Amino acid sequence: MADSMHGIGVNLTRRSQIDPVRQMIEDGSADHVEVLIDNFLSCEPASIRDSLGDIPLSLHIMRSRFLERPAADLPALGTRLRAFIRELQPFAVSDHCARFTEQGLPLAMLAEVDYRNSRTLCTRIAGWQEALDHPLLLENFPSLGEEGRAQPAFFAEAAARCGSGLLFDLSNALIAAHNGGAVLEDWYPHLATVHHLHCGGYSMLDNSPLRIDSHDRPLADDSWQALAQLLDAGRLPRLGSLTLEFDHDIDYPAWRRDLARARTQLAGRGS
Repeated sequence: MADSMHGIGVNLTRRSQIDPVRQMIEDGSADHVEVLIDNFLSCEPASIRDSLGDIPLSLHIMRSRFLERPAADLPALGTRLRAFIRELQPFAVSDHCARFTEQGLPLAMLAEVDYRNSRTLCTRIAGWQEALDHPLLLENFPSLGEEGRAQPAFFAEAAARCGSGLLFDLSNALIAAHNGGAVLEDWYPHLATVHHLHCGGYSMLDNSPLRIDSHDRPLADDSWQALAQLLDAGRLPRLGSLTLEFDHDIDYPAWRRDLARARTQLAGRGS
């Protein structure tokens, strides 16, 4: 891996995970932790560092809803998050470009944005990045259909217009390809600038052939194969971190096995 080296990491989504995550830090399974900061906003920022020690941290934002929230509300939320950014000095701050509501009502699942509204979307991205006063990475979406085919071109436009980066989620890209969205090859032109990679387990949507980003199981075989393919081809020359995500029904021994396998893959290829 190149650039700043943060290695193999895990995501921390709730307080009940702190002790087992700390154990994975202490036994060397994890080199960094990605904190889902939404669930820790009621904490004092220093308490997170006290709990996790000096390990490198990144901050992942899930429900800022910065595309839908009134623009006047963003500065206050940004001020709160900046306190965590100042205290924790994360190596990356990331968010989601997605829809959480439909006609004012909450959606049961996140929905993809309409990339045809790229100018409006980029304006909101720029405003949110300004409120955070920190470079922002946006995670690619696990598309449910062909509307996701425009996603790689939109991310390139967002980078050009407002300087946002790409947090590339490999499993999301494979989910999207399976569901009729952009295929992995569509992302190739963008991967040379990617510093931070996500990958997680996926499942099938009930009574449907669609895949969803469930984070409730170990990585699938095609995720491992795609990671090896990208590394062997040298398509991730600036990769600095890989976070393996596990949010629900967490099997910690299986998570450790995946972390060890990822470490072996990265040590043997593209290093």
